[in-house]
Amino acid sequence: MSTPIREINPKSPPQPLDDAVKAEIVALAERQARAGRG
Repeated sequence: MSTPIREINPKSPPQPLDDAVKAEIVALAERQARAGRG
């Protein structure tokens, strides 16, 4: 969990799953931000 996802395969070409992963990361970031603020 200490290794960033982008460092697992830095040279790998963009994959369709990247969009879904980014969406999940953004959702988690928003949840954490809301929890931290409120």
